[in-house]
Amino acid sequence: SLGDTIWTKYYDISAYQVIQSSDTGFVIVGSRNSDLCLIKTNFNGDILWTKIYYRPEIDLGKSIYQTSDEGYVIVGSSGIPHIGSEYSNVYLVKTNSIGDTLWTRNFGGQYMDFGESVQQTQDNGFIFVGRTVNFGASGFDVYLVKTNTHGLISGIEDKISELNTILIFPNPTKNKINIELGIEFEKIEICNISG
Repeated sequence: SLGDTIWTKYYDISAYQVIQSSDTGFVIVGSRNSDLCLIKTNFNGDILWTKIYYRPEIDLGKSIYQTSDEGYVIVGSSGIPHIGSEYSNVYLVKTNSIGDTLWTRNFGGQYMDFGESVQQTQDNGFIFVGRTVNFGASGFDVYLVKTNTHGLISGIEDKISELNTILIFPNPTKNKINIELGIEFEKIEICNISG
């Protein structure tokens, strides 16, 4: 409480946020070698586990929040190198209590969107704030998104198959949408929020 050092530890992570978990340990979120990274420690700062979420994209975790189920929700950014450095989306990740991924979601448009802070809401959904070029007046504007407990935007019917054979992104979108299908379909209908 007086600011005197009790212990100092060094970790292999570009850290953006540290929180104290319900077990009095600490959780650190950031990136390691362009991948989202999560480190869990005990109260003395000794590492209990490290999770690195390897994907082809360049991912960065900016904020973490411990959820009511003792898991974690992380928000940050995900860039896709083959499209170019001008492109990034908000990246939302839900994990269990040992950092295993339960689901991931991307939000944003054609250009730059960044997730900065996340919390769980009283209805067990999530709310994050960030910055967007795609959905504002001009330049970077505030980007505020409320999701349900599965990370889907309330009021918009998101279609995710049980076998993860349909990917629709980015969501929300402006002028462009990507649909990846793992199996054949005879018909695809695309409707706006008004149906």
